Amino acid sequence: MQRPAFFLTLCSSAWLLTAQAFSAATVNGEYYEERVSATCPDYGGFCRLDFSATPAGKELTLERVGCHLQVSNEPVISASIGVATTPGGPPKRVFPLAFPQTLQTTNYRFYNTNEEIKFMIGQGRYPFVLAEYLNAANGSMLCVIIGTLK
Repeated sequence: MQRPAFFLTLCSSAWLLTAQAFSAATVNGEYYEERVSATCPDYGGFCRLDFSATPAGKELTLERVGCHLQVSNEPVISASIGVATTPGGPPKRVFPLAFPQTLQTTNYRFYNTNEEIKFMIGQGRYPFVLAEYLNAANGSMLCVIIGTLK
């Protein structure tokens, strides 16, 4: 089974395949929030959102992740939040997310998640959310991460 090598290849090339829209992270004392969205073309059967680097000198404890995914009639087979040491880089750690389908129309499937988590991320690391589809498909995703800086 060569899935892990395939997964790492997907993750390392995902940065090149998505057109991302960033908003600056909101930081207020220890509170941290960032929102990212992307349109994902049907190249490889996945959609990856990369967030900005965590602040220097601070560790981030992610406490909530919320996402909405719209994909052209392909089921999501896995979803995760992870952390990389470079933007768009391979995962150093991942945490699985539940991503239940909430609606299906003639042309699209819609998925949502809003999970409480405890996921520590060190300084200067790049969080990301990855959704993998059964086959190549067009998609778009919007995610928000919320946590505490220490």
